Amino acid sequence: MVASVDKNQKVSYMSLIPAANGLKIENKYIETADGLKLHTVVASFNDGVKRGTVFWKTPYFETSHLHYMVAGYDYFSTKGFNFILQSNRGAHLSEGDFKWLDQINIEDATETIDWITKQEFSNGKVMSYGVSYDGYNALAANVSNHPALKSVVACSAPANAATDSFSSNKSIEIHLLTYIAGREQVKQIVSNQEAGMALATADIHDWDNILYGRDLGDWDETIEAIKNIDSTYWEERSLIEGLKKSSIDTLHVAGLSFDQDSRDTLLAYQEVQNKGVTPENHRLFLHAQGHGCGGIEQSQVIDFYLSKITDTPVAQIGLPQVVQYSLANGSWISGDRYPLSEHIERKEFELSLEEGINSEFASSDSQVLATMLEQPTGDLGENNMAILAVEMKEDVYINGSIEIVLKATSQAPETRISAKLYYTIEDVQISQIQQYESGLARSSVVTTDDANDELGMVYPPRLLEIKAGTKIYVHLLTNDYSHIQALSPEREQYFMSSDQAKVSILDGAKLILPLEKVQSRELASN
Repeated sequence: MVASVDKNQKVSYMSLIPAANGLKIENKYIETADGLKLHTVVASFNDGVKRGTVFWKTPYFETSHLHYMVAGYDYFSTKGFNFILQSNRGAHLSEGDFKWLDQINIEDATETIDWITKQEFSNGKVMSYGVSYDGYNALAANVSNHPALKSVVACSAPANAATDSFSSNKSIEIHLLTYIAGREQVKQIVSNQEAGMALATADIHDWDNILYGRDLGDWDETIEAIKNIDSTYWEERSLIEGLKKSSIDTLHVAGLSFDQDSRDTLLAYQEVQNKGVTPENHRLFLHAQGHGCGGIEQSQVIDFYLSKITDTPVAQIGLPQVVQYSLANGSWISGDRYPLSEHIERKEFELSLEEGINSEFASSDSQVLATMLEQPTGDLGENNMAILAVEMKEDVYINGSIEIVLKATSQAPETRISAKLYYTIEDVQISQIQQYESGLARSSVVTTDDANDELGMVYPPRLLEIKAGTKIYVHLLTNDYSHIQALSPEREQYFMSSDQAKVSILDGAKLILPLEKVQSRELASN
């Protein structure tokens, strides 16, 4: 089913904004190769001068994110650039079905950039820009390798459905269904209480019909991929291979405070650095804030990327490969690689099982099929969790991505283990090191048949001071109710027919912390 556009029922909110900075605002519909029309707002200078164009693609046109888009319109137009804002296919006024992190966005970006270069206001040069899902769209434009695309700025951007956004290790957050429906502006037709009762016994394929009264194409494709471990879905929902071939000047931006998508940014950046054809053209900027660009708009960093779409681009001389905020003294540090080994060292700490808590815990993943609603796990008891801990012997400054390495055995293949991270404050208050809307970390590992295999989790980057005497806790879970897992048929049948599924955490678990190379300094006030 292809979603059509009812222009009488929907409004282009951007068109209600008065033209400013000498621009005119027009609503256009750019036709794709497969015959769909993508709603596009064009803010261009009306003075006959050909200028560079900033291309911003979003699935959030009709939401509260609009104020941020307006700020972007004002910012880029004030700097003298045309501004193009387009809805993803299937979202808001654009035709088609919305597809989460699908490579079709590469083709759509190619055709849109083609259109831009043919307009009278265009000098033939384009920069793609975005934050979060819009950042994914910016990277999709990057993968197009369009000759007119001269630079890319992507902040807190996912790039790989197998690991990013609503997923981890090919498991999907149930909230993805709500997200898809929100992009297509489909209203829920049953109450939460009714939904919980109806979904408990329904086939997961039918959840969209029960909740929203119609098929949502992307939900059906996603569920089919979860049930079919040989599906090509995951390869079709990844930009990684394309990014590794990219030679376009690209700035990857991530935050160091509670932002899952910043881990996604780091994973993609490191793939490009380790295996890309032109890693020197990809730079990393890590700021001290959370989700977003962290104020790069007010810095000279973005000017280099904007200059690429002018007739007199600025040379990249002196621009570091990596720029990262330093916790210890409140300054910026830089280097040629990430992690910044000259400033930060990765130290291993042995994790031990907390006394009185069993290392074996039940794996009841099939229970995730019982409810659509995200629920806090609460106190799951000793049969389905394990808690590991380590005490810091000295003050440390964490600056970067924390990693956990486990060894585990399971009576069922491919058991998924997720983990929350906490730390104590003066043995009184417990705070999360990682926190998300669902209350669960998306980072996870999957057990194998080989108990000697080391299973590693990578967490979003953090900027955090830990005092001597502080305990860091790793809370391991297997019954993560907010996710649907890519279960093999044998594994699914096992969990649905047995209450005895066990996972054992073996000795040798490690916590790996990225620590600034300082002995003792006061935490910077900013």
